Amino acid sequence: MRLNDREQTVVLPEGVLLDFGAIAKGYAADEALAVLRAAGIDSALVAASGDIAMGAPPEDQDRTAGWRVGLDWTEKPLRLAQMAISTSGDTEQFFEIGGKRYSHIIDARTGQALTTSLMVSVIAPKGLDADPLATTLTILGPEEGMRLLSGYAGAEAVFFDRATGRVVARTAGFPELFSPRSLK
Repeated sequence: MRLNDREQTVVLPEGVLLDFGAIAKGYAADEALAVLRAAGIDSALVAASGDIAMGAPPEDQDRTAGWRVGLDWTEKPLRLAQMAISTSGDTEQFFEIGGKRYSHIIDARTGQALTTSLMVSVIAPKGLDADPLATTLTILGPEEGMRLLSGYAGAEAVFFDRATGRVVARTAGFPELFSPRSLK
């Protein structure tokens, strides 16, 4: 990749593509919610392929309860409003070679696809925070991830092992989850 500061351009080698999925969807959901708010619509939920930004809950619901947001691996939905939630892991995008499962998430430190069964859900004030944090925490794992997360005000996370069906770590502020189920 060649960057030209003077012309403010980026040139990629032939065949190279950039995917901003680990940050763009959360940002896009935030921006869509901002457009709706500017149009006078405060009660809205914007879903961008698993990354969700929420305004006030619908008027016909208990406005203190929040939107019902389900995670693939729980039976009971969370109740959230005025925030964002993102989940990263390999349940939707992966491939198998020789019986080994490889995630679409690449660890930039090694250049290799993740092979863990870890999934991470992050709740944060904005999708621009929740989306990249979920991916980063999936790469870092619970120990390093919890240390990183401590520097983000208002962000909460839960680490779930898809293979065992168990929550392996969670911040104190992440809503209690009931009935996790395996997603092998």
